[in-house]
Amino acid sequence: MEILTYRDKRLALDFIPPTQPGRGIALSLHGGGLSTRASTDYLANCFTDRGIGWASFDCSGWGDSAGERSECSLADRRDDALIVLRHLGLPIDFLIGTSMGGYGALKLLEQTSARNLILFCPAAYASEAWSLRFGHGFSEAIRRPQSYLDSDAGDLCATYTGKVLYVAADHDAVIPKAVDDLYRTSFRQARRVDSLLLRDCPHPIHRWAIAKPERVEHIRSALSAFIDADLANAD
Repeated sequence: MEILTYRDKRLALDFIPPTQPGRGIALSLHGGGLSTRASTDYLANCFTDRGIGWASFDCSGWGDSAGERSECSLADRRDDALIVLRHLGLPIDFLIGTSMGGYGALKLLEQTSARNLILFCPAAYASEAWSLRFGHGFSEAIRRPQSYLDSDAGDLCATYTGKVLYVAADHDAVIPKAVDDLYRTSFRQARRVDSLLLRDCPHPIHRWAIAKPERVEHIRSALSAFIDADLANAD
């Protein structure tokens, strides 16, 4: 772990550099709640074994990063990601987002690019929630009935032209079916869309996965196949 300092930010970053020429990084954006940069550690060697770098960090107010969570926002989380990317100076080959980080990945693509997008149970938020601090108005905004209908997530998906792996949980009690449907149907310009539905799985996919080796292997197998298909075309 290294601590990346930029102005008032102190971000905890895990980074494994790429080991093959021409390879970029896989950047993982964690969710809210109990999630941290370590949540997707079990996926890292799917990338590093293929010469792709790995980067994950704690957003401000989470894990080992500085900051008061209640004073942070979705917009701050994107700023954190941009700071990390400027520090690393490497292209994103695979952008990974989980839950809140899934929506964050879409918003990050407004500022940068990634050849592949991997989403685990991504959320969608009303546009008004973007800059609201988590402890000052954010919760109220997202609890408004069907607030996700005012999200720009669908429009952001529709403009993406790379390859997508969409991973959903069939017992997800957090993400409304309408949001799941939105993601499944909105990648109209994507070069390719693969889907994986995890059976008997709740919203916290990664905590569920690491509880049993066969779950880890199932996800890693699907992810590895997605990576290999991309590399076959890129090499």
